[in-house]
Amino acid sequence: MENEKYFKYSDIEYLLDNVPYDSNQDNDNEIQSFIEKSFDDYNFNEYGKNALTYDLDYLSNNLNSQPILQYLYGCVDFCTTAFYYFCEKKSNKIENDYVSITIRKIGENLIQKVNAFCYLFIKDDYSDAISISRSIYELVLSAHLIYEYPQLAEPYRDKEAFLTYKFYKESKVFFPDYSIKKEFYSLLDKYGDTLNENFGWTAKVFPEKEKRLHKNLAKKLELHDLVDSCYQKACAYVHAAPYSLVHQEIQECLPFSGWVIELLYKYCNDFFSLSFMNKKERKVMNNLSIHIVIFYIREMTKFYTEKEKEINT
Repeated sequence: MENEKYFKYSDIEYLLDNVPYDSNQDNDNEIQSFIEKSFDDYNFNEYGKNALTYDLDYLSNNLNSQPILQYLYGCVDFCTTAFYYFCEKKSNKIENDYVSITIRKIGENLIQKVNAFCYLFIKDDYSDAISISRSIYELVLSAHLIYEYPQLAEPYRDKEAFLTYKFYKESKVFFPDYSIKKEFYSLLDKYGDTLNENFGWTAKVFPEKEKRLHKNLAKKLELHDLVDSCYQKACAYVHAAPYSLVHQEIQECLPFSGWVIELLYKYCNDFFSLSFMNKKERKVMNNLSIHIVIFYIREMTKFYTEKEKEINT
């Protein structure tokens, strides 16, 4: 592998070209072993340090948190590089697939939010970092639902248009032209009141309103039980609740960084499994995404444990 301090498309290509793969047998262990050996050539801390360089001035009160922030940035940078590599390489196939382009657009928003989380963490703005993790979770949940139920791509995009038209209507601003007004009422006729509800765009698959409740939809992600707990805690930071005013320490934000990486893994796992990728690409990238989240959670846990020891001594 190239010995450079930031990830490039060539790093993705190297792994795709060199990971042992046999389409006729299940060789996950062999792939994982190769990936672990290959990543020994990388230092995520150094890659993240390169990405962090322009932000180091913001590291004020928590200079000793710099190593874990570098690992965080390194993992995010690798996932971002892989995401855009396949967006560009497979652009024609993605553009011709409504489901793929919808999940890709969610991914572009997700990458922005994840980078915003990192930036706020660097600035010691823990409360806002945790707040934005809620949006990351909802984006990942939406992408996963569309991945599992492709028929939801259309109502998801329709809700985007519906909210725009609704804004014109409720803000007393004239509809820009008659066609937009006509489209608004057309969507209202098509979906009824469901687009006014949270996750109402999932009604085609979950007609019963109770099944569209967030806590029920969230089970589809099949992540650790801690996920729902993190979401509820993030909600406390979003709203003007006393909790968000008094809990802003790094000890609060650090576990959320692990949650964000786990959510990023879940999104990538779905994105890398879309039909526009061949079997080897799906297999290799899914194993890579697993490796990234295990690596970061391990490093974060080690850092957190050492920090706790410092506090208690």
